[in-house]
Amino acid sequence: MRSALGCAALGLLLLLVAGTFDAEPLYVTGSALLLLGAGAAAWIAAGAWGATVRSEIDTRSVVEEQPLSMRIEATAGRLHASLFPTDGRAPEAQCVIGTVDGTPAGFALYFFNYSTFLARPGLYLEDLFVKPEFRGAGLGKALLLHLAALAHERGCGRMEWAVLDWNEPAIGFYEALGATRLLDWQICRLDRAMLEKCAPGGRL
Repeated sequence: MRSALGCAALGLLLLLVAGTFDAEPLYVTGSALLLLGAGAAAWIAAGAWGATVRSEIDTRSVVEEQPLSMRIEATAGRLHASLFPTDGRAPEAQCVIGTVDGTPAGFALYFFNYSTFLARPGLYLEDLFVKPEFRGAGLGKALLLHLAALAHERGCGRMEWAVLDWNEPAIGFYEALGATRLLDWQICRLDRAMLEKCAPGGRL
């Protein structure tokens, strides 16, 4: 039931994206432009899971001018396949949608990983976004606390996410919640092109 309603809500959002999405490359906060359009399996409101998203989302309003060098490669179809696989695979990520008075206003996308240091699973928050007009109402905090409670319930040893070093408001917000910045750790990444080179038959 929940999955069916979630897919129906996703269909509504994808129709909106089809009519409003600009194909020109955009620089945005994480995958914010598409995630609110592609939706998620469930949404959170007043501390409880909901089953339907009742209002439209203007994806253009999600875009923020920030100095990101990332080029968005995600598509609505790829996000749909990741969140709602139809071949029996487990979802590659999960997402909760935050609402204000029934209006979709933000989201948190996450997945589970594992720590050999703790011998416990962990929850990784990939993307947290609240639409500008809904900020300051506590929605971002509600989404974070919801995921923290979920991580605790699943027996996770920790919950982690990344923040850009210039995003002082976000850093202050996270630290006020008790998060610790790991300044002695750095992210190492192989992008899709490098993965292809590392694969059998690649040029590495």
